[in-house]
Amino acid sequence: MDFYSAFQAITYGVHVLSAIVWLGGLIFLVGVLFPFRAVDTSGSRSVFGKALIEFRPYLYGSIGLSAVTGIWRIIERGGMGGVSPVIHIKIALVLVMVVLCIVSYQVFLPKMQANTKGDKVTTAADHALKGLVWCLGVAGVMGVAAVLVLAFGGYFSGAHNLL
Repeated sequence: MDFYSAFQAITYGVHVLSAIVWLGGLIFLVGVLFPFRAVDTSGSRSVFGKALIEFRPYLYGSIGLSAVTGIWRIIERGGMGGVSPVIHIKIALVLVMVVLCIVSYQVFLPKMQANTKGDKVTTAADHALKGLVWCLGVAGVMGVAAVLVLAFGGYFSGAHNLL
């Protein structure tokens, strides 16, 4: 294997792994920890809140790595004209994911934190939490849709070699 082929394999691997961290984290937060929060103990509330905070650097890091490696993969194919239309759909879905993740962490999380007084959750904090979880949930659905489009879209567009 020459250097260029190895570099392509590494960029593809980093792209896929960062997408797994991003999407897997969203699904875990919304699908596992948020329902766990419904258990009426102060411990479950703090676990969800801490997980939101702790996941932030992984979220932004995986978004950044996915963007850099994805852009590189498009450039090496000669730009947007050199990729399948399925990739265009995937990029649109991923851009929606990025916007929703940024809104949830830059708008709703600070509102939730500002309106939480110790263990007491105010109505404003609860509304912010619902907005945050909605954004992250929709972002997770967009991510699953992007994976499905990438996995099966080639069969409908005639482009079977999307990688």
